[in-house]
Amino acid sequence: MVVKNLINNSIVAGCGLCTMVLVSVFFAWIHYLTGFNLFTFSIWFVLPVGAVLIGALAASGYYFGAVFFNIRPTVFLLIQIVIVTLLCNILIFYLEYQSYINLPNTNYNLLFSKYLDIRITHARYFIGRISLGFSTGKVGTIGYLISFLHFLGFILGGLICYAVLAVKPYCKKCYRYFSDSVYANLKFDSYKEMFDYSEQLFQQPIDHEKIKSYVERSKSAGNDEKKRFEFEIKVQSCKKCFSIFISEDAKEVLADGVKRFPEFNNNVLIDSDKNKNLNQNLLNSI
Repeated sequence: MVVKNLINNSIVAGCGLCTMVLVSVFFAWIHYLTGFNLFTFSIWFVLPVGAVLIGALAASGYYFGAVFFNIRPTVFLLIQIVIVTLLCNILIFYLEYQSYINLPNTNYNLLFSKYLDIRITHARYFIGRISLGFSTGKVGTIGYLISFLHFLGFILGGLICYAVLAVKPYCKKCYRYFSDSVYANLKFDSYKEMFDYSEQLFQQPIDHEKIKSYVERSKSAGNDEKKRFEFEIKVQSCKKCFSIFISEDAKEVLADGVKRFPEFNNNVLIDSDKNKNLNQNLLNSI
């Protein structure tokens, strides 16, 4: 078991490194073709949206690898994600540097550190819409502060991947993630109608197939766009022990916004030990 976990963790680490390299090469190539760096795109000049996106993409290998091999997020995995997202930003700069010094008919003798200094302090940023905005000109030493915000954006993107993995339902008995089974966004005319539906849902037999069938039948009846009350439900299950994880959320769509109902914001785990009727035939339906 220990050896298997060690191998799986090593493979997950490899998946993370692979996505980081692929993402770095792709966006460095985009910059080479267009001269545009997505990670420099920000909102209000301080929210590095582009860097967050690229950081999340770079760390996505850890997420998908961990889900595939049923590895829970740990502090060690978190440290890996932070390091790899930072390396992604540096690798993009380095690939840009290589494309710069290896231009045809050129003979540049420029250190990478000097290139970074020029790249950061001589950067120009465009503020506003293309038709109405303006260029900052060379930002000078302020470029280091801007680059620091980009670094934070890369890290934040990786942390988002880690957070999504951390909250993903996990069967502690079987050491595996629950698999998605059925999702529905239902609409109702009144709060009472929505409440009654939720009550009836949990009165169903503790049987994945019956709960799934109940939700599926409700989809066609609860999709009228004119109805104001929305009820979201997601049913997931463990393919090994058939435990069921149900998450639900409810809201009322008003003219001036959305009203949420915290009493519906539930995550319910139904352990398979409580259900004596489950059998292996359910595995084919999940």
